[in-house]
Amino acid sequence: MTTLFFHLLLFLITPCVTNLIPAVHSKCIEAQKQSLLSFKNSLVFDSSSYSKLITWNSSTECCSWLGVTCSTNGSVVGLDISSESISCNIDDSSSLFQLEHLQSLNLAYNDFNGSSIPSAIGKLASLRYLNLTYAFYSGQIPIEVAHWTRLTVLDLSSNYLNGELKLENPNLGLLIQNLTELTELHHDYLNLSAEGSLWSQTISSSLPKLSVLTLSYCDLSGPIHESFARLHSLSMLILDKNYISAPVPKFFANFSSLVSLSLSNCNLHGAFPKELLQIPTLQSVDLSTNSELQGSLP
Repeated sequence: MTTLFFHLLLFLITPCVTNLIPAVHSKCIEAQKQSLLSFKNSLVFDSSSYSKLITWNSSTECCSWLGVTCSTNGSVVGLDISSESISCNIDDSSSLFQLEHLQSLNLAYNDFNGSSIPSAIGKLASLRYLNLTYAFYSGQIPIEVAHWTRLTVLDLSSNYLNGELKLENPNLGLLIQNLTELTELHHDYLNLSAEGSLWSQTISSSLPKLSVLTLSYCDLSGPIHESFARLHSLSMLILDKNYISAPVPKFFANFSSLVSLSLSNCNLHGAFPKELLQIPTLQSVDLSTNSELQGSLP
C-alpha cells in the first residue's frame, strides 16, 4: 500500500447558507419601522462604503429598504445587514429584539468588537435562519439559542479574531437538543474540545435532518462514532484541521447524497475506503495532509 495523498476536485464547492424568506413588498407596520430606525441609529457604520443601511429613512416604506424583507401583512420577517462595516456592540436593550416576527437574521461580516451574543436574541422566537459568521463575537453562546425549535440554518463560524466563542454551559448537546429541524450547522473555529470524542454521537442523536455540517478547526477528537451513519441526508461534510486520528469510516460510503467531503489535516490513518468514490453525487474530496492515510488511487 502506498501513502495516499488524494485531492479530487470535480467542481468547486464552498459552504454557504441562504436566506430562506422570499421577498414580499407591502406596507410595513409603523411600530416595526420605528424599531428598525432606532436600531439603525444605535449602530456605528461607514455609510460611505456600504449601501443597505443608508436606504433606511423615515420618508419611505421600510419594506422597500435594502436588507429588509416583509410578509404580506407588513411584518418584518427578514433582516440582512451583512457586510455593512458595522463596528459596535448590540446589547440586550436593542430595538432589534422588538421584531418578534423575524424569521431570518444575517449579521455576518461585521465587527461586534468581541462582545458576547446578547441573550435577548432569544426573544426572536420565530427564527429559522441565523448567520453570525465573521461577526467577531466571543464568549459563551447563550442558552437562548437552544429554544429556536424552528431553526433550519445556524452559522456561528469564524468568530475568533477578538477572542473565541465558547460552548461550555450550554455545551453542544444542550445547544442543539431541541433544534431537530436544523439542516445546516456551521461552527468552524468554535472550540469544541470539551466534547471529547462524543461530538459525533451528540450531533447524530439530535439533528436527524442535517444536510450540511462544517466543523473545521474545532479541536474535535476521534474516532467518529458509528451512530453518525444516521445522518442519511448529508450532502456536505467539512471537518478540516481536527484530531480525528482514526481511519475514514467505511459507513461514509452510505451517504448517498454526499456532494463534498473535506477531511484535510485530520491525522487520518489506515486504508481509505474506495467504496466512497462510488457515491454518484460526489463532486469534491479533500484528504490532503494526512501522511498516514494509505491506499491506492482508483
